[in-house]
Amino acid sequence: MMPLGTNFPAGRDRPVASVARHLLSVIEAEFAAANIELPARRGITVGTVAVDEPVLAVMFGGVYTGAPGNELNTPQSNRGGGLVPRSVSFNVELWRYVPALTAEGMPPLMAEETDAAEHVTDDAWHLLEAAYASDQMGIGVIARVDVNPPRGEYHGVSMVVELVIP
Repeated sequence: MMPLGTNFPAGRDRPVASVARHLLSVIEAEFAAANIELPARRGITVGTVAVDEPVLAVMFGGVYTGAPGNELNTPQSNRGGGLVPRSVSFNVELWRYVPALTAEGMPPLMAEETDAAEHVTDDAWHLLEAAYASDQMGIGVIARVDVNPPRGEYHGVSMVVELVIP
């Protein structure tokens, strides 16, 4: 039985795509509530995302049987009314412009670097909050946010999140 409020934005017959779309919409809502602008380029991908401008990508990582963080490695049956949970894994990346060397080869001002670093920490926190808010089944999530190595003039955070598929 699915809890009230479970939604399938890609359609009930596409549960994994629906979880991806739901996660993206929850991330957008979390950042809007915090009054933090997200990059205009955002969407759902498989694998990795090209970083040539600010971007938010929800990248499909795989599915497995078991609750988040508890992948089953012994056979389980859905017969007899017992439902074996299925979970999905996503890697979410959020990339933003960061100050780089000036045209004269000088480093940016420390105040600019500090400001950029604080934005990265805000991004990490709000991604983590969105992960927990995206749990439609009330079972819980596994989520971790890390800092990505810079790519040119862009710096970002990456969140791995595991959610139950409704």
